[in-house]
Amino acid sequence: MKTTWKGLRLVDVILHIGAHRTASKTFQKALSRNQQHLMQNDTVFWGPEVTRNGMFSGFLMQNADNPVRKRRIARNMGAVALELTRLRANGTRRLIVSEENILGSMIGNVKARSLYPDALDRLTLFADAFGTVATGIVLSLRDYAGYWTSTLAYGYRLGWDMPPRAGILATALEGRGWRDVVGDIRTAFPTPAMTLWDYATIGGKPDQQLASVMQPTIPPYDLTHNQTPAAEAFRDLAVLPPGYEMGADGFRVFDQTETTRLNARYAGDLAWFRDQAGALGLYTTNAGAAPAQQHIAR
Repeated sequence: MKTTWKGLRLVDVILHIGAHRTASKTFQKALSRNQQHLMQNDTVFWGPEVTRNGMFSGFLMQNADNPVRKRRIARNMGAVALELTRLRANGTRRLIVSEENILGSMIGNVKARSLYPDALDRLTLFADAFGTVATGIVLSLRDYAGYWTSTLAYGYRLGWDMPPRAGILATALEGRGWRDVVGDIRTAFPTPAMTLWDYATIGGKPDQQLASVMQPTIPPYDLTHNQTPAAEAFRDLAVLPPGYEMGADGFRVFDQTETTRLNARYAGDLAWFRDQAGALGLYTTNAGAAPAQQHIAR
């Protein structure tokens, strides 16, 4: 239902909040290259060029008790309010915000050996900034073996200290999972519709991803950005940490038995999401068929 504020219709805000290593960069690049197309449909896109250029500087800082962060948060709140007012006045119908660091950071996950442990604190800030106009939340999911392997491969190339492999395995098998992350999102944003994208079926297909939350979508986009490094990318690095391996397919964290167990956990998550009541959605594609949106509940 459309609402108004001082005679101006409120802008619908869709927040794409990651996660990392789920082709978020490809989605952002595709929307950035189609800004004109989106604007012709009264839609504005904020990607990293906006969100990491001061707009969310306090929101995205890691230390919750940092006094500098608190001052920046206050400025961020004011800046977002001003921009939303400007968009309303310009007749914008929809704002899409895509920023995977809303949930936390990859290196933060690795150091904490946990999946976005501070997500609720961070999401609460964005709920304060966008809560009255946020109409949709989008989260991209990835199987646990793929998520942690891609994260660690990315970090190792950047020189991160690698955690003990046994600790990462325990985290992936028994630690915080996607159900916990979705629970945090629902606590911060209890009312907006939520759409979940499964990386294996729709990752790297920004036109299909966007079509699941709005129409019209953008043209197909065939480029891929920020992929998991291939095996060749590690040849110039030192010996891998104990327990980690380099296979023909690249950086390896889990063996086949462990991967099977992790895949079972992820499949359980997807089944759980399908069974839940509330405003959740799971966007999937069937091989050889047109994409279809399966709503868990609306």
